[in-house]
Amino acid sequence: MRYDMDEFHEVAAVVVKYNKHLKGLSAGRLAHDMVALAHSMDKPGYTATAGYMLTVFNHPEGGLGCKPSISHIIF
Repeated sequence: MRYDMDEFHEVAAVVVKYNKHLKGLSAGRLAHDMVALAHSMDKPGYTATAGYMLTVFNHPEGGLGCKPSISHIIF
């Protein structure tokens, strides 16, 4: 799976700041958990939970890619 770890860290930093249920969780730990969830996805699609969304797609260079984003439900 192809992804940019910096993107995961940036999204995780916002999510832990605004999701009151994740207080005490570090952005690094959440980013790691997000990547683990992405790796559990074996086909294109998306999942949203805890204030973020992961979009898995067919990467142009082959295999799957994943982009994290902040879910609107966090606000």
